[in-house]
Amino acid sequence: MLSPIKFIGIYLLLLLSVVSAKGQENITISSEYGPKSAELLDYYQFEKIDYFRMRMQGNTLAGKKFLIISKEYWNSKVTKTDTCVNSGRMGIKADTSDFSFAVMSKKENKDTVKFMFFFPRFMTTRQFKATQVNSYSLRDPFNGKKCEYNADQTIMLLVLSLPYKDPKNPGWSSYCELSSKGVPPAEWGTKYGVEHYITFELKLE
Repeated sequence: MLSPIKFIGIYLLLLLSVVSAKGQENITISSEYGPKSAELLDYYQFEKIDYFRMRMQGNTLAGKKFLIISKEYWNSKVTKTDTCVNSGRMGIKADTSDFSFAVMSKKENKDTVKFMFFFPRFMTTRQFKATQVNSYSLRDPFNGKKCEYNADQTIMLLVLSLPYKDPKNPGWSSYCELSSKGVPPAEWGTKYGVEHYITFELKLE
């Protein structure tokens, strides 16, 4: 029969091994906005092009299929959900524990916004309906910081949004609070009165 001290010791070792295994299942995501070239950045700003480089890292990332799912919000309600990227359909998986890709968006005409997703071995394009307002902005909810997620959870990756009208400054519109106050993007319509925005969520399988 085990003594109470030995029993507690074994229990703690088992607990540590479980915690360690869970840690290995986590991934980190970080982002960097804009091209690295100063001249190209000037051009993107002139053309009102948003560009993000996304980086995923994690021990269990290699061999994972990935999906990017869009949700369109109009007047606080989800009006359409679509799978923009499904790497499994093309037989493509993340091949390393350090995986990067890029996303670009631009208001294409008066009522359409265009997206391009750039991956190491393929790219894809999507178009979405938009208002006639030109002030859409692509934002990352984690503000460029390296954030840790469980590999099994759905991750809010990016949000394309109109600005909100700042009640403290009549006549002014802003994006600042949207991604800085920790309010889930699903609530931006009801809390800030944003008429239209599109969220992009990442799932690993």
